[in-house]
Amino acid sequence: EEIDAGLYASRSWEDFLNDFPDFSNKPLSDIHFPNGESYFSMFNRVKNFVEDIILNSGDNFLIVAHGGSIASILHVLLDIPFDRFSCFKIDNFSISLIKKDIRQDSWMSEYVNRNI
Repeated sequence: EEIDAGLYASRSWEDFLNDFPDFSNKPLSDIHFPNGESYFSMFNRVKNFVEDIILNSGDNFLIVAHGGSIASILHVLLDIPFDRFSCFKIDNFSISLIKKDIRQDSWMSEYVNRNI
């Protein structure tokens, strides 16, 4: 699930930017949607999913998700801190492939944001 935009879930992005014109000047860690969640909360929710499901299983996974959730998964698996959250831009209908490197006991990106 993507971020809970609270009061703005059913409104346009333009409405949000009109009400919060300084949005793009703030770090993502400081943004909290009224009656919704912050980007940091969304990141931690996805991080818990990754730790509970993916890291504790030897299985392969196919995950279909929104860009923020995919970016969060990439950050967790590739051990990139939240303060660099905006380093990934995930396009609609793109594919990212992350593989477990058993020899290194770590994750590696085969490709990120490949357009189909």
